[in-house]
Amino acid sequence: MRNFIIALWIASTGGVLCPAAFSETTNFPITFYFVHEKKIDGGVLFDALCFPRLGYIGSEPDLTITNLESVTFEQKPDHKGQISDEAKGSSRPVTIHPAPTLSFTLLREDEARLKTLAEKAAAKGLLVLFKEKPFALVSVDYLVQHNDIDFGILQNYSEFRNKDVLMGIAEDLKKLLHKTVP
Repeated sequence: MRNFIIALWIASTGGVLCPAAFSETTNFPITFYFVHEKKIDGGVLFDALCFPRLGYIGSEPDLTITNLESVTFEQKPDHKGQISDEAKGSSRPVTIHPAPTLSFTLLREDEARLKTLAEKAAAKGLLVLFKEKPFALVSVDYLVQHNDIDFGILQNYSEFRNKDVLMGIAEDLKKLLHKTVP
């Protein structure tokens, strides 16, 4: 599995990320920055509402992706569950509304380049930007130790539980799909 589950993170106050920011313009690359704990030459402190004082990144991306193998949007159906109240020693039925997911698959050569960069990086994390907005963060250790790289979903803000917002971002990502020439 070469799917990258995009960690989408929006500030509910319209701060660093807002749904409208993702829905404008076309064909932005996906950029990857290694995050360092200490200041690096030519680097800047990445400090955003969703990732406060995250660390130092280079002034240029470590990897830029302009073509994707695939983009997948999925909305799982609601299902029944239980919520427990340990203090009362009881539980009650609830309906669980799964958040929609959005994933993309890198071309094999880009996946190999990312893995090679991660193995050489003396960094603590990898920050992923789309349309110059942060939406994913993954541990470099995880990248190095796993062949199948998945970005975990970070859906702490209710906007990213919104199917329409994610579908708009999916449409923008689809503009990066690799087109083979017959």
